[in-house]
Amino acid sequence: MKKWLIGILAFVLTVGAAYYQRVTGPTYPKKETLNYQGKTINFVLPHSHETSGNCPVYIPLKDNNNLSAKLFYRLYPTTLPLTEINFSQQGDSLVTELPKQPSAGKLLYYVEILENGKIIFSNENDPEIVRFKGHVPLYILIPHILLMFFSMFFAVFVALRIFAKMKYKPYLYTTVILLFLGGMVLGPIVQKFAFGELWTGIPFGWDLTDNKTLIAFAFWLIALFTNLESRENKIWIILATVITLVIFSIPHSMFGSQLDYETGKTIQGFILLFI
Repeated sequence: MKKWLIGILAFVLTVGAAYYQRVTGPTYPKKETLNYQGKTINFVLPHSHETSGNCPVYIPLKDNNNLSAKLFYRLYPTTLPLTEINFSQQGDSLVTELPKQPSAGKLLYYVEILENGKIIFSNENDPEIVRFKGHVPLYILIPHILLMFFSMFFAVFVALRIFAKMKYKPYLYTTVILLFLGGMVLGPIVQKFAFGELWTGIPFGWDLTDNKTLIAFAFWLIALFTNLESRENKIWIILATVITLVIFSIPHSMFGSQLDYETGKTIQGFILLFI
C-alpha cells in the first residue's frame, strides 16, 4: 500500500468518526422544519450555551400578524411547573431567550408556533434539553481539539502501517504523546473551565468523556510498553486502535456533568441513567 494512501485513509476514517461523534452528541443543536404557505422554514433548537448570558432561540419568520410563537421550559431534572414565555419579532425572526443557569444546569423546553391561535408546530412530545457551561478560552479549546483529532489520526495511521508491514514505532510514540497532551492534560483543563472540576472520571466520578479518555490512554500505554526497544506486540496496537475508534465514536458529552437543583451538587456519568 502506498504511504500517501495510508495517510488519506487514516484521515478519512478519523474525520468520519469525529463527525459522527459530533452530530450525534447531546450538545449538537436540533434541526427542525416548518412547512408554511408552501415554504420550508428551517430553524435550530440549541442544546448548549455558556453561563455568561441567556440562551437565545430564533425562528426565522418575517413579520406576519397571523403567526406567533411560545416557549415553555422548566429546570431539568425537576417536576416544577412549566414557565411560558412569548417570542417577539426582531428583524426577520421571532426571538426569545431561555434564562441563564449555573454551570452544568439544564433546562427542558419546547416550542409552539401558532397561526391565528392554532398550533401549527409543537415539539411538546419530544422536548429539548439545553445545558449551560462556563466559557473555555480558545487558546485552551483549539489545542485540545487539534491534539485529540491528531491522536486519533495517528492511532489509525499506525495500525494501517502495521497491516501494510511498514515501520510503525515512531508513530506509536506520537500517538501516545498526543493523546496524553490532548486528553489527559488539556481535557481536564477544559472540564475545569466548563464545569468547575478538573477530573470527574474514575476514581472521583463517572463522567463518560473523562472515563473513555482514560480507557483509551490505558490501552495505548500497554501498547507502548509491549513495543518498547526490540519488542513487537502488534496485537496491542491493533486493539488500542479499535478501542480508540469505538469509544471516541460515542457521542461527545453523553452522560456528562449535570447540576442537581435540589442538592446543588453536580453529578456525572451513568448515575444519570437512573434519574
